[in-house]
Amino acid sequence: MTRGERIRVEDGQRAGSWIVDRLTGSFGSVGSVVPNDYPAYCRILHSARSSEGEPLTWKHLVKELGGVTHPLMQWDALTNRWPSGSEQLFGPPLKGRMVPREFAALCRTIMAHEVDPANEWRFAFWIGWAWSAPLRGSRRDKAMHLHQEAMAEETSIRFSDGELHLPLLELDDREYRVIVAPPQASLEFSVSDGPWGALSTPSMLWSSKHEWCVATEVDFDSTLVGGPTSLISEILASDELEVWGVGPGDSLASDGDLLNR
Repeated sequence: MTRGERIRVEDGQRAGSWIVDRLTGSFGSVGSVVPNDYPAYCRILHSARSSEGEPLTWKHLVKELGGVTHPLMQWDALTNRWPSGSEQLFGPPLKGRMVPREFAALCRTIMAHEVDPANEWRFAFWIGWAWSAPLRGSRRDKAMHLHQEAMAEETSIRFSDGELHLPLLELDDREYRVIVAPPQASLEFSVSDGPWGALSTPSMLWSSKHEWCVATEVDFDSTLVGGPTSLISEILASDELEVWGVGPGDSLASDGDLLNR
């Protein structure tokens, strides 16, 4: 994949304006993370890791260590129930981003469902991945400068200064850089010498026609997808992902797991 394949930075506010009014509900609810007016939704659990680095499903760990599997289960609620020291046997799931292999599996399913091969995708990256400084005042200005450097250094894609100074997408208290790329680009986050370089998988992803939307809240260890029922059914049927059906009003807040307290 090269710059010649329609990869560019886009005005984030313009690209994501359709999302702003469609995020509703209390913090942690499905509809506060992904637009709330889709016919169907699913939740993809990010896999844990064995001590050898192999992926482990939550279902497998619950079977081994106890707990209740259900669509709204929370990792912290489960680990609080497990025997002391068991957390040394595995690594926790990633928060705020997907394992590239699982992200690619999700995107292949979406690509197989789409009928328009010319449909471009929007990749929204939370700018906070480039640093840890609070995004306020002079520190925010410094953070923005570091973000520009990270975009230039961590990928093999080269953007102009004008592109990197386009407005960001602002959702609540988070800001995102929006990049437009062909769907095939979504498969290259797991390629060590690919164009995305050291960038994490995107925080949000959607098609140019907004038929579906993928969102990973920065503090969540799962990813949400909203879209047509047929697409969500295909994702739920994937044997490469651990997926549960959810609704826009469901809570994924830390205290939302009522069965594993």
